[in-house]
Amino acid sequence: MLDSKNPLLHSGTFLAVATAFLYCVDAAYYEGYLIPLQLDANVLDRNFHQVLFNGFLVFLAPAFSALSVYVVARPLYSHAFLPSLNDWLRRRRERRRRFLKLKHLCLGKRKDPLIERREKQRTATLFAYLATVIAFILSLAYSLNQGKKAGLELVEKTNNKPLQSSDLIIVKIDDQQRKLLYITCGARNCAGIDPVTKTVYYFPQNGHSYQYSAAVPKLVP
Repeated sequence: MLDSKNPLLHSGTFLAVATAFLYCVDAAYYEGYLIPLQLDANVLDRNFHQVLFNGFLVFLAPAFSALSVYVVARPLYSHAFLPSLNDWLRRRRERRRRFLKLKHLCLGKRKDPLIERREKQRTATLFAYLATVIAFILSLAYSLNQGKKAGLELVEKTNNKPLQSSDLIIVKIDDQQRKLLYITCGARNCAGIDPVTKTVYYFPQNGHSYQYSAAVPKLVP
């Protein structure tokens, strides 16, 4: 029988949950990206490493933003709000009584029996699971919207903005060289769109070239 306190078991469970979460996040983002471009996800299927890495990149920005908010809010709570509240309550007994009345009104004053504490704990656990499911669904909706936004930006780029030669890739299709705007690449196939005819072409992953336009670094004397 496995020990529930085994750290390897907890780390393995966390790794499996994180992997499934990143996979779902990238699947939602990729599907949202392909919808405005009307591309087939089956033709542009990707390998497992591509999905996990791109899912990590999609989730990195909101996770870092939430962590930044927590890091900023935590010192404000512990060093500003909580000391000010304690000082305000210590000055007068009436304020402390009002605070205790409000606390008892929200949390209750009576001591719960063991069976009530057990059932309340189960209810809290149920709400925690429900909050986790809601957060997961919201993260998928966020990833889907971000993918749609990226796809629409690419569509707008082909319609309004003049394209530079460095934005285009050269692909040989039907013995003809075509300059296409790169869309995405899967594990086997890639896709590009002709900026003039707005035609989407599928081609093998190793069947295109592009113009390298990086700036030449300055030499230090």
